[in-house]
Formats: sequence, structure tokens, C-alpha cells
Amino acid sequence: MKKVFLITALVLSLLVLSSCGADIEDEAAFLDEVAGLIESSYEINEIYFGEGLPMQTDGKTADEILAEADSEEGAAVIYLPVTEDSPYKSEDGITEAAAKVYSESYCAFLNQLAFEGISSDGKLVSYARYVTDFTYGLTVNVKSVSEAMELDRTYDTSTLELVRSRNGFWIGTNDYAVVSVDAYDGGVFAEKKEFKVVRDADGWRLDWPTY
Repeated sequence: MKKVFLITALVLSLLVLSSCGADIEDEAAFLDEVAGLIESSYEINEIYFGEGLPMQTDGKTADEILAEADSEEGAAVIYLPVTEDSPYKSEDGITEAAAKVYSESYCAFLNQLAFEGISSDGKLVSYARYVTDFTYGLTVNVKSVSEAMELDRTYDTSTLELVRSRNGFWIGTNDYAVVSVDAYDGGVFAEKKEFKVVRDADGWRLDWPTY
């Protein structure tokens, strides 16, 4: 009976410890860090979901390029090199930038979407947005630009508040916190949005998309 009692007490104490909040000594500094992540996420979202990196189009729009290709070759998948003034010219540059904003688990999804494409039942249903060509370097899928998401969501980071936090007690888990912030679509208030952020070796990272 004593052994059972001791084991039960130990389990209960572990549960209590695991439910404790993450160690956020300076809440203001934490919220400032999260605000910086949200601001930086706009660029990352644009790279992965918006119009992406600038590409060499000879003055034509993505739709015009696709229309010409369809009439000549039929539903062609076209990749064009990024421009000389592109802020990123390699896959590594993109992934490193994303890793400074988003968590490792979310980056895994982003990078599969961007550099490998998405498959379903053994078939490729979404081509990679970026492909590295031995001759032209980093190239952009023109169709991904034509079908880009409209990214008009912004946040008033001055309204950031800490909602709750959790200590990553169990092996393989991270400290995490949930914050709330006012969200705007096209400059119009939309909702008070909550985000999960996790702490890794390099600091806090967003674990949910901000678009």
C-alpha cells in the first residue's frame, strides 16, 4: 500500500509540475519578442503563400505567362529564376529566415509545401513553389504566383496580452504560451486572435500561422 501511495503521490506531483506556467520572468520583454515575430511573419507568409519572391518575367504578368504557355504547350508547369534583387536566392536562405519566426514543426510543413510539393494517394497535387535549377539557381513556380493568397491581415501588436503559459515538462515538449492580439483584415478590425508560441533553444517562435 505504501508503494502504491508513493507512486500515486509521485504521479500527482509530476502532473502539478507539468501544468505550471513557462518561466517568463519579464512579461513585457516576452510580449516585445512576440510582437517582433508577428511583424517578421508578414514577409515569411508572403514568401510561402503570397506572390513570393520576385521572378524574371520580362514585364509580363504570371497570368500572361501561363496563358502563353498553355496555348503553346498545354498546361505547362513553368519555373522562372528569381531576380537579381531578390532578398533570398537559395532554399537555405528562405528556410533560415522562416526558422527565425516559426517553430520547427510548422517550418517542416512550410518547407514541404515550398520545396517538395504536396502529394495525395501517391499523386502530386501541388507542385513545389521553389525549385533550385543547376543553371538558373532558385526558380519560382509561376502558377503559385497566379494563385497567390491575398494577405491583408495585420495585427496591432500594442494589444498583445499573455493569456496562459505551460512548462514543457515532458520529454520532447517545449515551453509554450498563448497570447491574444487584435487582428485586422484590410485595415478593419476582424477579431481578437490567439496564437500559440513555443520556446526552443534560440528563443520563442510562433507555432501557428498569422495570415
